[in-house]
Amino acid sequence: LRKVQTKLQASMSGVFSKIFDGMWAKLAMNPETKALIDEPETRAKLQMLEKSANPFGDPTLMQDPKIKKCLNVLLGGGLFGGQGAPEPEEQEDTAQSKPAPKPAQPEPKPDPEPELSAEEKKQKDIVSKAEEAKLKGNELYKKKNFTEALEWYDKAIEIDPTNCTYISNKASVYMAKKDYDKAIETCMAAFKLANEQKADYKEKAKILTKTGKCYTKKGDYAKACEYYEKSLTEDYSDAAERLLRNTKEYIEKLKKKNYVNPEKSQEHMEKGRKLFGEKKWRAALEEFTEAVKRDPKNYKALSNRAFTYSKIMDWNNALADCEKCMDMAPDFVKIYHRKARIEIFLKRYHKALKAVNTGLRKNPTEREKKELQDLKREVMYAVQMGNTGEPDKQRIEEAQKDPEIRNIMSDPIIQKVLNQMKDDPAATQRALSDPVIAEKLEMLMAAGVLRTG
Repeated sequence: LRKVQTKLQASMSGVFSKIFDGMWAKLAMNPETKALIDEPETRAKLQMLEKSANPFGDPTLMQDPKIKKCLNVLLGGGLFGGQGAPEPEEQEDTAQSKPAPKPAQPEPKPDPEPELSAEEKKQKDIVSKAEEAKLKGNELYKKKNFTEALEWYDKAIEIDPTNCTYISNKASVYMAKKDYDKAIETCMAAFKLANEQKADYKEKAKILTKTGKCYTKKGDYAKACEYYEKSLTEDYSDAAERLLRNTKEYIEKLKKKNYVNPEKSQEHMEKGRKLFGEKKWRAALEEFTEAVKRDPKNYKALSNRAFTYSKIMDWNNALADCEKCMDMAPDFVKIYHRKARIEIFLKRYHKALKAVNTGLRKNPTEREKKELQDLKREVMYAVQMGNTGEPDKQRIEEAQKDPEIRNIMSDPIIQKVLNQMKDDPAATQRALSDPVIAEKLEMLMAAGVLRTG
């Protein structure tokens, strides 16, 4: 007998647990119980029933009309006056016995809705009329009939002054009318009411997001971010997160754009030149860097910074600035001279020679032309000295990695000239009489790949 009782209790427990499966979703979807689950007292009682081993054993809870209504929804209308909770199946007496067929049960009649108190009827009527006014306002808002929309939202507020949504809807109208100050003021009133009435967190978050949008429209992006962040603390939403991220990115773009000032750039250039003359390399670098930030198109600031980097032997940054300057101002002759100087120091004579030759093709002034020609002689002298004695294998290997050197070596005309030079010493002079061939041969000599004499 005890075993049977234990099994019956277990069976009943399983049945009760099924009643409360998806309880909150079912109650939220039912218009009669949707509002009840937001009431703290009713919600607490439902949680007690959900956890109870025998939820129907507490007569106090069973007499509560709101609890009755919720249980009626969960049981599909079959709790009070109906067939009630399902009974557990009878246990078989023997292995051979079979359950008797159950007689057909009549369809349960839905229980009548519990009668509302006078106060509850009044409140239900208020909510219904206020929602009706709000819906009329929404229709007018969609038609951009803002004046009449505001009138209907005001009627909804007059009927139910406890609902923050109606005030928030007015803020949307002011936003559409581009009266952002009024919209913000209205949002603040809606949020204040939401706090007083302990409105849902999602509702409060929506109001704060709307406030952020108003500040964005006003161009106050910092304030907009502040309200997007407040919205996310109330309730997370992808929309608020995206608005916050995009606004912050836009603020950074504006900062960079507003920072550009060619006049300020020139001021920093002058300070940098003065510090350079005093051999204060680090301080000069800071000024030239600021000059570039203030005017990213200031190629002379890049050239000066490259020269300053070379003074502290920061060759990588020096060469990087040279390349940027050449890309920005390909006809600025001075940068080719500076790049060649750096390449000579690094013993990459073929790159130094290329920089010099490029500069000579940029229509230099007489002074610039003389400086480049003098530098070219210096490069070729360094090449001649470097090509005496044993070949510098490391220098040759590094040069052969250069795509330009590889292209010259694979040129059929150059290959033919090199083969002729092996057997005919006069072929060198003939080859050097052609400017294009002469420049390519000079590059190979500068790289250490071709040795003469």
